[in-house]
Amino acid sequence: MSKNVLIIYSELDGLHCECGNGEVRTGDGLTYKTFRYFWTDRGAKGKALGCCLKCNSDLQEPEHRVAPADKKADLLATFGQPAQ
Repeated sequence: MSKNVLIIYSELDGLHCECGNGEVRTGDGLTYKTFRYFWTDRGAKGKALGCCLKCNSDLQEPEHRVAPADKKADLLATFGQPAQ
């Protein structure tokens, strides 16, 4: 398994991986096609876990980050605009 980190950017609803894989959320009840992502009730509060199916990353909690302006533009150009 790879050590690539999964990222949720605060202004881009969806998952992204350091390997370059990404999907922008486009509606309620989205099923990711290139990520495994689920909620587990283990632990006091429960948590979301995911892994990238492209690079077979480790199962992990995604990191929440603010997307820098240039990164945000690149991600939207690559993965499309989220639905409003």
